[in-house]
Amino acid sequence: LTLTRQALAADKSSNTGRKLRETLQRELAQQKNRARVMDLIRQSDEAVASQRLDEAQTKLQASLDLDPANTTAQGRLKAVQDLLQKRQKVEQLTRQANAELRAGNLDTSGRLADEALQIDPTNSNLIQLRYVLAGEMQRRERRQKLQQGLNQVRNFLDSLDPARALTVVRSLDQELSKDDGFE
Repeated sequence: LTLTRQALAADKSSNTGRKLRETLQRELAQQKNRARVMDLIRQSDEAVASQRLDEAQTKLQASLDLDPANTTAQGRLKAVQDLLQKRQKVEQLTRQANAELRAGNLDTSGRLADEALQIDPTNSNLIQLRYVLAGEMQRRERRQKLQQGLNQVRNFLDSLDPARALTVVRSLDQELSKDDGFE
């Protein structure tokens, strides 16, 4: 306000008046710039809260274009970039885990899903994938038990011991009937 009065009071043709007016114009431009930077940072915070990380990154970069020395924008941009990298890593691991599941490689799929869950433990897609994997692993174990039992039955029948073969069949029936969802 003092600068404004001095600039207005100074003679327009004087060097002092001109310098005061230039200083005032610079100061007003900087204030306007600071307000725009703070607004962009606020908008980026809202975008992060809504998981719109690309938008947040764009807003923060725009704020740094206006004020490259703004440490708040620098710090938040770094944090958003870290979040984007983590998201990309989780997406990559999830794609790989799903591919391994489709290929029948349950152990590898589970390892990849677990690695992704360590990065993003609340990811609902990964939680669902882990649930599907647990069911597939359980079915695999039950199929293996059934195959082992059937091999024993064949061996007992081949060795002309039907009583022991029947005992194995009954044991398998009792154990496998516990799971109604067995295929």
